[in-house]
Amino acid sequence: MKVNIPVTLGTIFLFTGLALLTGWLYSFFSTREFLQNAIVVESRVVETYYESGIHGPGSLYTVFFYVVDGKEYITTGRGCSGSCIQYYDDSIVEILVSPKDPQDIREDTFSDLWGGSIILIIVGLPFCFVGSLILRLRYRNSFAVLKANMPATVGTIF
Repeated sequence: MKVNIPVTLGTIFLFTGLALLTGWLYSFFSTREFLQNAIVVESRVVETYYESGIHGPGSLYTVFFYVVDGKEYITTGRGCSGSCIQYYDDSIVEILVSPKDPQDIREDTFSDLWGGSIILIIVGLPFCFVGSLILRLRYRNSFAVLKANMPATVGTIF
């Protein structure tokens, strides 16, 4: 079986980019919905710890204590690797809490809210562009070869 590498490569790039952009849409709209309903709560940092990764750099986690509607919660925030804000123990930090699920929290920072969406679109758009470019060039060349091999009367239609 003969495999046409440019078409296969273009298809892989295009579908990878589309999958990344689908993830971006989900991330963007879930964050937007979270922000529409979230409430700002002052929390106390119980502890900050670093957990090393298996195959690479680890993540920094922060444990928050906060009260919502008279109930006390202790929840670990989403891990962060790279440039993270490291809080001191017992410091007071504003977090965003979902009223539907008080265990669902986000730190009130741009990177915690929108970082995932930005990374997905920055990576996804080039994949889609390269994949569609490969497919477009490949099909344009196929069309030119097809047109060159046609009789003159049929070729004038195109």
